[in-house]
Amino acid sequence: MAGFFWMLGLTLLAQGFLRTLGDIGVGCKKWVPDTEVKGFVKCVECHPGNRLVKPSGPNPQKLCTPCENGTYTHQSLGFKCPSCIQCVGALVHFKDCTPKSNTQCKCKEGLRCGDAECTFCTDECGKGEEPTKKRDCRPCPKGTFNDQIHQNCKAFSTRCPDPTHIIVFQGNASSDIICELPQPPTTLPVTNPENNPVKPGKRGSSSVSVELLCLFSVRVKCIFLL
Repeated sequence: MAGFFWMLGLTLLAQGFLRTLGDIGVGCKKWVPDTEVKGFVKCVECHPGNRLVKPSGPNPQKLCTPCENGTYTHQSLGFKCPSCIQCVGALVHFKDCTPKSNTQCKCKEGLRCGDAECTFCTDECGKGEEPTKKRDCRPCPKGTFNDQIHQNCKAFSTRCPDPTHIIVFQGNASSDIICELPQPPTTLPVTNPENNPVKPGKRGSSSVSVELLCLFSVRVKCIFLL
């Protein structure tokens, strides 16, 4: 029973340390009672930017220590803080190193970061091409396209998204197929027997000639073709 109350008291004491040290950001952030050594606690997570000094001890604050200048850590229980990288070659400095984060670099103009941490640079591929494992660019293979900057090529679409549309462009290295609504059929003008267009509301030239002839001849019986 005494052992139970001792463990309970140690847990409450640890929780008090946790609340106090949580605002400081130095030492161990979370810990539990060490079941192997009486009066010790075991660190389960250091504060960000702190490395582990020893896994357990009587004082949680002394189990972890901040990373030295020029080093950093992402790990919660690492014993070592790696050195901050230097931006050299095609990499140029972007942000300083901190105990919680590595130096951030960026690439020179015309190049792109080769990974999420930007540890190396690659050629920036334009539309109609894609990046390769050799860190250069190649044209999109036949049957594929890329309409974005530095992206992988994709296969052409095989049908229009809207079933009422038709394919009017089969696609190329930098564009997918293009679909549009079908155009309505063209209406041809009405023609007379002599294949001359007749505009509505106007008489043909032959009808006008017959009418003029009738005006000067009273002996001819005329039939007006209107």
